[in-house]
Amino acid sequence: MWWKNAVIYTVDVERFCDSNGDGIGDFKGLTSKLSHVAELGATCIWLLPFFPSLGRDNGYDVTDYLRVDSRYGVFSDFLEFVHRAGEHGIRIIVDLVVHHTSDQHPWFQAARNNEESRYRDYYVWTHNPPPIKPGQGTMFPGEEKSVWTYDEVARAYYHHRFYHFEPGLNHANPQVRDEIERIFDYWISFGISGFRIDAASHILEDPLVEDQAAAGEPDVLRELYRRAKSIRPDLVLLGEVDEAPEELEKFFDGTRLNMMFNFMLDNYLILALAQQRSEPVERGLTLLPIPPENGQWANFLRNLDEADLERLTPMKSKPSSRSSRRKSACASMGAVYGAESPRCSRVTHAGSRWPTACCSPCRVRRWSSMATRSAWAMTWRNRAVVPSARRCSGPPAAMPAFRKRRPASSCSR
Repeated sequence: MWWKNAVIYTVDVERFCDSNGDGIGDFKGLTSKLSHVAELGATCIWLLPFFPSLGRDNGYDVTDYLRVDSRYGVFSDFLEFVHRAGEHGIRIIVDLVVHHTSDQHPWFQAARNNEESRYRDYYVWTHNPPPIKPGQGTMFPGEEKSVWTYDEVARAYYHHRFYHFEPGLNHANPQVRDEIERIFDYWISFGISGFRIDAASHILEDPLVEDQAAAGEPDVLRELYRRAKSIRPDLVLLGEVDEAPEELEKFFDGTRLNMMFNFMLDNYLILALAQQRSEPVERGLTLLPIPPENGQWANFLRNLDEADLERLTPMKSKPSSRSSRRKSACASMGAVYGAESPRCSRVTHAGSRWPTACCSPCRVRRWSSMATRSAWAMTWRNRAVVPSARRCSGPPAAMPAFRKRRPASSCSR
């Protein structure tokens, strides 16, 4: 269980290190800087998506799961990187983006053009969209109007929790699960040590089934976990599960995931930095379920899902005068108190993944940057720390925090 004490370094290949001067990072550039990563104390690298995509969602709109985007080099460059990382004692985990595909993926194109195609059932279609279940609306209120989009070619609605150009896969279809296992086996065969499972909690949702438990819906995460253990017992499945405290335990029962991002602690840690008090950290820790023997929290200050404050609730007591002054000094501090900020309407949207992007003067953002700079000195016993990196030189906090699913209209670098 090497992941229990891992220090995971997040790398966006495109923005890390350019080896040929074309302005785009690549695997050769990343390989040349492995000594730098090792000197920082990292024992594992998490690669953000490096697959072919249209780049509309920072690589998460995948068009081919089994290739390396040609902008980052050829496949042999990836293999060389994995081998050289091993020589530095660094393991590699890969983003497994199987909640959805790009609408330009061959599967979806075949599905929309031919109702009789076997790929039609790879996605969730309906002619009469049902009412949206509580907590299963769009992840981007204000950016997307609904989780159902009508396709003129297919003459039907398809489901998507994220962007309309990212149709959700139908995980109830055994053929889809077989495809996922093939993707899983393919990348493991090249020596990686596990996967970061994107949108892990949403993989278990079925928008057309009222009671999934009663319907006997398949549990994709459990199937993947069993397969991982049968192939290599030390593989890690690191889940992106940003849910309410009462929902976390079912994902962390020892049979689905053996590692989860600690979004709850991150929320309360940012609050503690803003209030300059330790009490919020203690409060956040009490909300967490105890991880199973084969499980571990991945604690982070900033990473791909940085400064996520959606789990904070309004304060019941009146803030002190010092707190009031701090609140009035920056309108976006409303995020800390759970109130909606007049400067950033995305702060308190349920499911928002970009809470303070357009509030550059925000103290939360500044303190978050300060926290990142000290992350390299942070050592928590039996806690995995997930720093973030974007380029090959200088501390990561010096670089802008690129993240997935950032609406282009609010991009603030």
